[in-house]
Amino acid sequence: MKVFMKSFTLILLLTGIVFSACVQCTSCIGTGFITCQDCHGSGEHDKECYSCNGRRYFDNHCNTCEGSGQLTSLCKTCQGEGSSGSKREACYSCQGSGFVKYNCYVCGGGGFKRTECFTCHAQGQIKDKCFTCNGRGKVECSECQGTREICN
Repeated sequence: MKVFMKSFTLILLLTGIVFSACVQCTSCIGTGFITCQDCHGSGEHDKECYSCNGRRYFDNHCNTCEGSGQLTSLCKTCQGEGSSGSKREACYSCQGSGFVKYNCYVCGGGGFKRTECFTCHAQGQIKDKCFTCNGRGKVECSECQGTREICN
């Protein structure tokens, strides 16, 4: 086969006929495209979540305690009167106020309620379209420029 090709090329050179031989591109296997090296063919990139800035959650002002971390209720010992017993002494549970304070059951006394980010589902990252391949996962072959073959 090599001898034939050499002889054929020599005859073409001697006769002045210009002949271009094209072969299938080996880089893209004749498809004209190769896998995008930036996204590895997925068409996507992981990107920091724009809603939570990668923190995965939000610390929101607690609506239950209005950010104070404390809730107040009527004292169960004195029924909100502030005193108890026959001598009407100040209630030992509420110190005479008629109310007791306790840590908020929603935020645990911190005044803020932690909620997961709804955009990234508490992952901190979202998928974004690859800009190199425009989300296709493949780019034009640099060897054959998408023509699928290499010509000499």
